[in-house]
Amino acid sequence: MVTSRGPVSRLELSVLWLTSGRGHRDEQVILFRDVTAEASSPGSVPFEVRIPLSPTTYAGECLSIQWLVRVTDGATAVWDAPFEVLPGG
Repeated sequence: MVTSRGPVSRLELSVLWLTSGRGHRDEQVILFRDVTAEASSPGSVPFEVRIPLSPTTYAGECLSIQWLVRVTDGATAVWDAPFEVLPGG
């Protein structure tokens, strides 16, 4: 749950993956939505996203791949909620 200490003029929701570790950093946004109107009253903002088969979540010595749901206020505040994408069988 994300709570604000005051009114928010803009609210954005993203689903993305990013890499960290040695080498350059990579990032790809899978879903981006301006949810300002939907979040104007307290409660939840439902969303649906189709996750690609790769990349999957990975935590290695030299490279990590992390998936996140990110909510921003359109300015400076960022709230991240990590989740795992595992290989299918």
